[in-house]
Amino acid sequence: MKNNSLEDQLTPSQKKTWAIIKRGFEELKLIEVGKMKTTPAKDFLLELKREGYL
Repeated sequence: MKNNSLEDQLTPSQKKTWAIIKRGFEELKLIEVGKMKTTPAKDFLLELKREGYL
């Protein structure tokens, strides 16, 4: 009996999505420890509005 992980059972599309989600969590950890900067949501939304996306 093979002991495959859940990741091994994902379709290629699901693997792509999972990789993006995992990367997001890795970036969140870096932000929390101060090793990565982010833009406040308010500033981000204002920028989107200035660019005509909102």
